[in-house]
Amino acid sequence: MSLEIERKFLVKEIPANLDISDKYEISQNYLAIGKEEIRIRCVIKNCISYYYFTYKNGLGFKREEFECEIYSQTYDQICDFIKTIPLTKTRYLIPHRDLLNGGLLIELDKYNQFDLIVAEVELLDENDKFIPPDWFGEEVTGKKEYSNQYLWKQIQID
Repeated sequence: MSLEIERKFLVKEIPANLDISDKYEISQNYLAIGKEEIRIRCVIKNCISYYYFTYKNGLGFKREEFECEIYSQTYDQICDFIKTIPLTKTRYLIPHRDLLNGGLLIELDKYNQFDLIVAEVELLDENDKFIPPDWFGEEVTGKKEYSNQYLWKQIQID
């Protein structure tokens, strides 16, 4: 199991001059939410679908993470069984040069069901410093209302 160390920021709008290295669509559902999170995800990249099972443990800045690729049939079976509405978003990957860390990758998520854009930066060490670019807004690392599982819960119909 690996360690995910991540900071999250709000973004008002995607700047026009960004150097976007990749873009793909994500659709994800949850089997468990809370401190222990279990999700399944479909990622569509260049018209090819990839499917993942992810387990995360912890809340906020630093969490344990295990992820593995699964078959499309497994993903479909789980979706049919849980009958939930997936959280969908477009992810943009943006290389970022930073004086403190050298090169980092910004994952910029634009949510389809919400008027929300969030930038995430994964750090190698919990003591790493990060200077956000000017176009980043408020830091929301650890704020429950900006977590994917919280957003997913908001779109579920009881």
